[in-house]
Amino acid sequence: MQRYRAGLHRTYIGGVERGERNPTLRVIEKLAASLAVEPKDLL
Repeated sequence: MQRYRAGLHRTYIGGVERGERNPTLRVIEKLAASLAVEPKDLL
């Protein structure tokens, strides 16, 4: 099984990117940490 930096499944991240899923603040924090940006930059 492949490991992902954010600890989220690739299909979930794809759904977020397409606007099909609404991420929680905790998920936004995980994504921001894996991208080395501030969570506010993703909002």
